[in-house]
Amino acid sequence: LKTINLPDGLISLEDGCFYHSTINSITIPASVKKIGLAAFSACYALERINVNEENPDFVSLNGVLLTANRLTLLNYPSASKEKVYYIPQSILFIKPNAFESCLYLEKVILPDGLISIENHTFSNPFIVTIYT
Repeated sequence: LKTINLPDGLISLEDGCFYHSTINSITIPASVKKIGLAAFSACYALERINVNEENPDFVSLNGVLLTANRLTLLNYPSASKEKVYYIPQSILFIKPNAFESCLYLEKVILPDGLISIENHTFSNPFIVTIYT
């Protein structure tokens, strides 16, 4: 399984629904209102997560999955080729497993206003350094 087309009308992606899958791209439909924890974690081929522009609840910023209000980072794709990632300054919360098993990421720069980094955010790290 490399690519999956989720149907319009889909409302929920449950916890770990694509965990450890071989997908390399996905687009979340406008109808999705819930994305569970670790939905895309440890997907070693996933280079970016796309979100339909009309989705009122989620957004993709350079392939990274965020809540639409840009306060919560949900998932960084494991196979993104970026070596350094600057978490947007608007982010206050980082969900569990958000950076799990990132293959190429070497450095993460945390925003000044960050309030919470949840359990297992950086599990199975390939990350070398985390900066504030």
